Amino acid sequence: MILNNDKITIRTIEQADMDFIQTFWGDEESMLASGGVYNVRDEDKEALFNILNKGEEFNNHYIILNDEMAIGDLSIRKYDDKTKAAHMDMKILHVERNKGFGKKALQAVLDYYFNTVKGEELFFELWLVNYFAQHKLKEYGFEATLIMEDATIMTLTKENYEKGALHV
Repeated sequence: MILNNDKITIRTIEQADMDFIQTFWGDEESMLASGGVYNVRDEDKEALFNILNKGEEFNNHYIILNDEMAIGDLSIRKYDDKTKAAHMDMKILHVERNKGFGKKALQAVLDYYFNTVKGEELFFELWLVNYFAQHKLKEYGFEATLIMEDATIMTLTKENYEKGALHV
């Protein structure tokens, strides 16, 4: 999958992206709201790539680029053809936040998901302390559908997407 929205590109992860993943996932500021750093050792990059890259599957790991520079990643998992529902996670480098890149990336994914894949629901699971993301997702039409001890499930239905701020 390759998606574009203005200067933002989302594409399936490639082996060459593993240096970025190593640095990104090890960055404390970037990973704070995602459960903390995940240190990727040099010797583990190939094995991790083989876990992240699912070939041509929609359930996959993707890199977010701004003008061809990696600024974040997202994953889509648990997409089910019967329920037309999927889970998504997205992270942007701390130094690249609050510049509209996350919004553009999310807009591209939602357009593809609801209009091409014909999905019906998309879920984000966020740590409770990730107030900024919760606020933004609510602004975009997501609703808190499950609040757990340490996380919140935010859900966007196709109907709310079509009425929301990110509909193109």
